[in-house]
Amino acid sequence: MSLRTRFIALFTLLAVIPLVGVGVYSYFRSMRAVEDLVATQVEEIARNAARQLRDRYQLHQSNLLLLADNDETRGLYEARSSGDPLGVQDAMSTAEPFLDYAWQVLEDDYEWIELRDREGQIIVRLGEDYFGDASVSPDQPQAGAHQWLILRQLVDGLGAEDPAGEVVAAVLPDAILPLEALETRFGASGYSTVLDRESGRVLYHPRHTFWQGTLSEVTGPDGWGVDPAVLEEAEGTFTYREADSSRVASFVGLTSPSWTVIASGSADEFGAPFARTRTGNLVLILVLALVVAGAYALLARRATRSLVALTHAADKVGAGDWSPELPEEGEDEVGRLTRAFRVMVTRVRESLRQMEASRQM
Repeated sequence: MSLRTRFIALFTLLAVIPLVGVGVYSYFRSMRAVEDLVATQVEEIARNAARQLRDRYQLHQSNLLLLADNDETRGLYEARSSGDPLGVQDAMSTAEPFLDYAWQVLEDDYEWIELRDREGQIIVRLGEDYFGDASVSPDQPQAGAHQWLILRQLVDGLGAEDPAGEVVAAVLPDAILPLEALETRFGASGYSTVLDRESGRVLYHPRHTFWQGTLSEVTGPDGWGVDPAVLEEAEGTFTYREADSSRVASFVGLTSPSWTVIASGSADEFGAPFARTRTGNLVLILVLALVVAGAYALLARRATRSLVALTHAADKVGAGDWSPELPEEGEDEVGRLTRAFRVMVTRVRESLRQMEASRQM
């Protein structure tokens, strides 16, 4: 490998490659900065929605606890467990005014509320079919104008270890889901989702076709392509692709209920202006690196051209040619070496001439 090639390779290794590396690092770092920006914003949205959802859930659970833990309800369950029809009738008459008043207060937020025994049979139904011996109503939402969420509260076992029954309520989504917080979004394509980890159902999604759909439909290979086990954490952030768009999502998981609030935003939506800048900067760095490398190669060629010519002259002298063509004498080190070589060749040539003359004499 020639000296010139070594110089160029060394310059490429120590200057050009690091310069290009800095450009590539800056490119990906700016992309990461956009993702961090989106993650910070959607994390705040998820936290706020989860906080409001937790407060609303606790409020509704306190309503159910009020229905489950009061004298009228206890008397009704005691009469039910005794098996005395007259006692049940009297307890029902006593509890009816209280339950009637409770339903008047709560009916705006609930589709229905049921008091069930430990076998699951309905004792009292508030709402549709107000009082009666209806069969157990389905816990899953039915097709119609409203879809509801099911909440449960156990009724104390009245001295027994097993609960005496439970209060089951169908809550209207608008009453328990903080729709204003869930509809808050970062960017035009941002949205929030609420998932039930226990049942594996979608409780809220901006597209109603996903409501009460399975968790795998949203997170599976045909959806986000995210392992559902990720959502078992208390909170976190993950990235996924949706409709050829790179998205960043932050989630907050509730302990009770086992629901997870997810807020997401599109990194591409905010990264497009930065992408043009990143690409421009990267191209500029690459062009600058090529220009610098070309200029250095040109300077190295000019700097080493005299040295190459001097090397060829030394080869000719070694072959017996004492009148080689020497490069121009410059003011640099190579020029000084050329002058010294010229003096050396002249003196050796003169010495040889004198030796030849002495030999002839």
